[in-house]
Amino acid sequence: MPSKKTTSQHSVGQTFLSAMRAQHAYLLFTLLFFIGCQSTPVPTSILPQLAANDDQTQLDFWHTLATKNLVSNDEALHGLLLFLHNQDNATNYSDRVATLKRANILPSNFNQPENTVITRGTLATALVNALNLKSSSVNLLLLGSNPHHATRQLEYENIYPPSSPNQILTGSDYVGIIGACRDYSHGNPADYPASVMPSQISSPHPQLAAVFPPVGATLVSPSSPDPVAPIFANMLVDQLTLQPTTTTTTTSPSTRATITSVEGLANYRENETSPWKKAATGIELSESAELRTGPNGAIQLRIEPDQTIAIDRLTTVKLLKIFQQGNKAATDIGIKYGRTRYDLEGGGLEHQSTLRSPNATLAVRGTRVSLFDQPPFTPQAVSLTGRAQFAGYRKQPTAFGAAGQGKTVITTENNNPAELALRASTIDPVLQGARTQSEVPLVENLISRGATILLDRTSGLRIVRGGTVPRTDAELRPLLPGQLSFVLRWTGNTNLDFAVSTPNTTATRGGEFVYPVAGLAVASSGGRTAFDHQGGKNGGIEVVFFNKNITPGIYSLAGPNVGTQPAVATIDAFYNGQRINLFDGLTLSPTITQTVAPGQPALALASVGSDFPFTPPRAPQRVRPLAKTFISFENPPKAVMVGPKPTAVAKPHR
Repeated sequence: MPSKKTTSQHSVGQTFLSAMRAQHAYLLFTLLFFIGCQSTPVPTSILPQLAANDDQTQLDFWHTLATKNLVSNDEALHGLLLFLHNQDNATNYSDRVATLKRANILPSNFNQPENTVITRGTLATALVNALNLKSSSVNLLLLGSNPHHATRQLEYENIYPPSSPNQILTGSDYVGIIGACRDYSHGNPADYPASVMPSQISSPHPQLAAVFPPVGATLVSPSSPDPVAPIFANMLVDQLTLQPTTTTTTTSPSTRATITSVEGLANYRENETSPWKKAATGIELSESAELRTGPNGAIQLRIEPDQTIAIDRLTTVKLLKIFQQGNKAATDIGIKYGRTRYDLEGGGLEHQSTLRSPNATLAVRGTRVSLFDQPPFTPQAVSLTGRAQFAGYRKQPTAFGAAGQGKTVITTENNNPAELALRASTIDPVLQGARTQSEVPLVENLISRGATILLDRTSGLRIVRGGTVPRTDAELRPLLPGQLSFVLRWTGNTNLDFAVSTPNTTATRGGEFVYPVAGLAVASSGGRTAFDHQGGKNGGIEVVFFNKNITPGIYSLAGPNVGTQPAVATIDAFYNGQRINLFDGLTLSPTITQTVAPGQPALALASVGSDFPFTPPRAPQRVRPLAKTFISFENPPKAVMVGPKPTAVAKPHR
């Protein structure tokens, strides 16, 4: 019989070994999680009940899947076939895999088990093939559709949020990504008011829109009224929930919403306990009604006299409040997930209208807006015209948008639209087009004036469109990004590019050329173009600036009209905020204004830190150089004439 000491030692040893095994098991689990979750099993599948191809079952599949914590490979491939073909005729998982391999959507070596969770990398590999994105990526062309590069490509196309290929997919994540694929292939409805249905949108990728199944539509297009001046919206203080908001008004009648257009798969029901029915035009709905759409579905509602609501793809909404009495109206739309667009035309009523989702609230009066809240993406609000107020969950409301400003976007991660646009334009600093801090005030100002800013990742340049531009010196001077700044502004709905040629030096024979295209946007001397403004109805602005290594001499400035309409162009030059005189071939002036036809340039010369090598005609005396306190140079190089030549009446120095 063992002694008590031996028994005690054995007990302690067993306890120690058990603890070590538990620790090893935990470490092993953690390691497996970070290596990848391909082997994570999905306990139950919804396909035994929801694999049929009829409309009702398809909608049940999508909106049941959106509630699942994990999505299996089998469920994901079934959804992919429904998205691509509006049906899945495969009878089992093996058939689905074979069908997608034959279509070159799944790689030939795909062998993931049926009931394990799908990862973002696995889905990304299929989606880049289905969306024909391989030609957009050198890595995908050279290395094939591997999970890593496929995931990166979908991030670039805004189909994925920032992701790891090994991340698992929840049901809401999967449904959100399929919705993003729909927007990519057929156009993003958030760029259009609620009066425009998805089938009326021109696809940015028509070759994809032609491949995917067409959507039948019964269109009723309400006439578009003149835009009205918006009013600041007031936030409702109710909790962000889909439960109807309480009101003390009990004697006032509620109005009704009428379905005016339906596309694709779409359902409605009178309340949460009623059965789902097929949506059709002419159906009237009251408070507590719910609506849902499929991957290619959309529903348009009209609340007379002045409200239009569009429920986009893969969205579930509830009509929480539809109230009108006298000249007052209140509308409250609850979005479980997805995107809803809302037009308020200002028909003489005093409105209190709100779009709310679990993570955000958008309050509007007299504007055209949309609210998007769908994992795995950040909740986002868009104003196409007018003012609105947006608040993330437990955050203070932020007013954004303005009359005539154009599209403005804000998310729960950003405090204002300018911050969002700047974050979107931030790129790898090894690229020459990466922005500098000196450009921030100018970019923010253009965003506040209604411009939209995108990033051309090929050239590293920001592309600016629309909005208004600062016209006066008081507006412009605080925004100048460089110690030496050349500015081209124009009116007219056309596109001008701004080119600056620097003086000749021993280091840069013939000078350098700064122009808003890849390879010329940044000069080795430090000169750079801030962005490529491609114009709009209010004209545009481009700036070339220098903050160091400023070479004295003659700078040639040109603004070719590369658009199709004539423009009135103005060229200005500033050193430390002070104007530099310019020469246009005839006269010397603080600013040059010229009318330029398509294909013709606006031209000017600027003398920086030195004198012109000639006396401009009509000038009473020699052109005075900049004060020596501005720039101090040792052995300045001789100025060289480049660009437009002066007229024959110019007299040389004596």
